Amino acid sequence: MFHRFIRVLLAVGGVLSITPTVQADSMINMDTVAKVAFIPSTEVVPPLNPNHPQLTDPLTPADDGPQFNSAGPLSLDFVSSFNFGKHPVTNQTVTYQALAQQDYTQDKKLITVPNYVQVTDNRGSDAGWALKVRQNGQFSNPTAQFKQLSGAEINLLNPELIGITDAMQPAAQSVQLNPDGTEAVVMAAAVGTGMGTWINRFGNQDQLITQPGKADAHVNQPTKIQEMLVNPAVTLTIPGTTPRDAKDYSTTLTWILTNTPIN
Repeated sequence: MFHRFIRVLLAVGGVLSITPTVQADSMINMDTVAKVAFIPSTEVVPPLNPNHPQLTDPLTPADDGPQFNSAGPLSLDFVSSFNFGKHPVTNQTVTYQALAQQDYTQDKKLITVPNYVQVTDNRGSDAGWALKVRQNGQFSNPTAQFKQLSGAEINLLNPELIGITDAMQPAAQSVQLNPDGTEAVVMAAAVGTGMGTWINRFGNQDQLITQPGKADAHVNQPTKIQEMLVNPAVTLTIPGTTPRDAKDYSTTLTWILTNTPIN
């Protein structure tokens, strides 16, 4: 019994001694790739609200000014036309304020906002751009005795920029137009700035002034406006020495968007 017992213990001990060691589970790591690519966009960006611009809430201009709606990737989306109203003939130096911009919302509500210009850069190149404007001659009427408003000056003041992206904003400056056609820089996006959609509004909503309306205050809107909002940031000054007929005078402005940045 003694020897047999020993053999059993040795046998058991031998079994324990050859039990294999359990190893930890091995891990396999593998990296995969997730990517996305972009190309310049040719979408048409509609005019947006210059106070709260959102692509989901576009506006339709109420006046009969130009509708740009130019396709990208670098586009001039909208520019306000300037109507300085009707006024009595005077021999005093006077400054008139432009009627504020009127637009329809998607639900056909008529709103009045500051005059503005809107540019979109969807090239994705961060290359910069510049917006200029020139006046094509003095205010004139070929049927009037005094055919030009000599010395009349348009000023675009108090520029305020607002964008819809977190990109670095372009620069903007006040502008006095010269009827000789000299180009003036309105907005300038240096390299690395001005991507996305940017609005340069002249003044802001709180600065608009209410004035008594006239039946023909807005072109093609004879009964729409009982009172009107004017924008003191867009002005026309006429010297008192300038004779004028009781007629309409007008000029045109050319807005030039170039892909050449101004640093």
